[in-house]
Amino acid sequence: MEPYVSNSPRAAYLNYRDLDLRINQQGNYSSYRQAIMTWGTKYFKSNFQRLAKATHQIDPNNFFTNEQSGIGTMMRKYGLAADNIIDANLVDPNGTILNRKTMEEDVFWAIRGGGGASFGVISAWKVRLVRVSSLVTVFKIHKRLDQEGVELVHNWQYIASKLPEGLFIRVLIQQIDGIGRQGNVKLLEVLFNSLFLGLKSDLISLMNANFPELGLKMEDCTEMS
Repeated sequence: MEPYVSNSPRAAYLNYRDLDLRINQQGNYSSYRQAIMTWGTKYFKSNFQRLAKATHQIDPNNFFTNEQSGIGTMMRKYGLAADNIIDANLVDPNGTILNRKTMEEDVFWAIRGGGGASFGVISAWKVRLVRVSSLVTVFKIHKRLDQEGVELVHNWQYIASKLPEGLFIRVLIQQIDGIGRQGNVKLLEVLFNSLFLGLKSDLISLMNANFPELGLKMEDCTEMS
């Protein structure tokens, strides 16, 4: 793919984020509109607006190409969304449609999580599907940081990587409103947020064996399909 070469030194500096054809927002100004007015029409010429509409329909939320590459609660078992892309159609600035074989592995690697619009327009993804249990279990546990929260976070760091791949536990430390001796105060709490690919009875057994100090109970868990 030939890069755009500018005759103007002021136009030679290119921020690839400005070439993002999707819906990333920067304040009240979207990079999609910025790209139309600046680099998009130079790089893709008369094809730009048509391709921008197409890529918005294929991946409207930038799920496969953003920097986080599809991070989710099943990533311990199945990896990132980007890890499950097995082929793609990429339209280069010349209008040539490339697949994984013809774009070569370096470009195929780059479009998965590297901001795909920096390398062309993605017109199709081929994604590997995975089998998930018919029932999964979720829970949320809130603990005050000034009580047992610190010890729980400390212990979680040592067991998180050793848990079965079907169990994901995320820890968030956040500020909440509370009441102290001097009235309303800001407190810190830790939130344990989890998804388990299985029944809650199996989850309780796993947690009792690996992280009993969290004190997870049946009523804390919700099974869902």
